Amino acid sequence: AIEALKQGGIGFGADLLAQEIEVGQGHRHGINWVQAIESGVTGAVSAGVATPIGHFGGKYLGGLVGEGKMTWWKAGAIAVGSGIPAGLVGAGAGIVAYGVMTGQWEFNPAALIGGVGGGLIGG
Repeated sequence: AIEALKQGGIGFGADLLAQEIEVGQGHRHGINWVQAIESGVTGAVSAGVATPIGHFGGKYLGGLVGEGKMTWWKAGAIAVGSGIPAGLVGAGAGIVAYGVMTGQWEFNPAALIGGVGGGLIGG
């Protein structure tokens, strides 16, 4: 729940900041609060789904390779091995959440690539 709140706040704040920059540069006439809220909700749903996947995936993989001393490469493999699936599932959940809120069901493979990247970095 904490990660979902954090990522929801980041999504909302990043969207709001981007809109404020556009307003300041004259490319937009005001803030679209619905858009900012949709970004926040999408981030929260993505994190809410991805976090338990990463957590339990990491515990499972840790049990498989955790025999003996934990080395940096074992820890890295566990992080990447649990982070990538979590990122993919989180990205998919974000696509679904955005589709439910907006009725726009456009699949963008870049979202899944972003999920993989987030899993690699955040794993």
